[in-house]
Amino acid sequence: CDDRDTSSDAYINSRNNKAATNAFKIGDLIVITGINFKTGAVSSTATIEIADNSDNDILELIPDSGLIIDRQRGFLLGAGENCSAEYIRTQFKNSGIIFDKEVIGTGCRVYIPDGNGGFADSLIIIVLGDLTGDGRVSALDYLNVKRAFIGNFELSDAQLCAGCLSGKNSVTANDYFKIKRHFLGTYDIFLK
Repeated sequence: CDDRDTSSDAYINSRNNKAATNAFKIGDLIVITGINFKTGAVSSTATIEIADNSDNDILELIPDSGLIIDRQRGFLLGAGENCSAEYIRTQFKNSGIIFDKEVIGTGCRVYIPDGNGGFADSLIIIVLGDLTGDGRVSALDYLNVKRAFIGNFELSDAQLCAGCLSGKNSVTANDYFKIKRHFLGTYDIFLK
């Protein structure tokens, strides 16, 4: 540390690109600006602060978002293949959104922390046709839909939602064929 007043609730030592603080606790939402974590470069205007998320603890989409929240089932619908975390973040009014997986695919949880190590609100992301959770439609996805259709494979609720393109309560032969054709490039399941 340098010779700054370290008795305050929070202090930052930016010498040698190091930071220290004693004001944060587990579960706090921390917003960091002006720092490039790949290169270690720190802007002269860099800031680290605790964000007040208390009035913003319910996930809420921006107007005209391409995504849909299904509160009854706890799903976030409308994410496409190879969707980025940054895109999903831009679709919400909330700040401090966190994902429980690196890959944005079916089964990935998007959430707002509650400050106590839990969730203030969370949703499970659904990507149509993606049953494996890798964010894209693959041969394994359409094979799993086929196996579920003939009764040899049990789907979780999230997988069922991703594989059931017809909107029914179970996958159909038509769902299987559409997902297979999407994988082969002869059909786009994301176009209405």
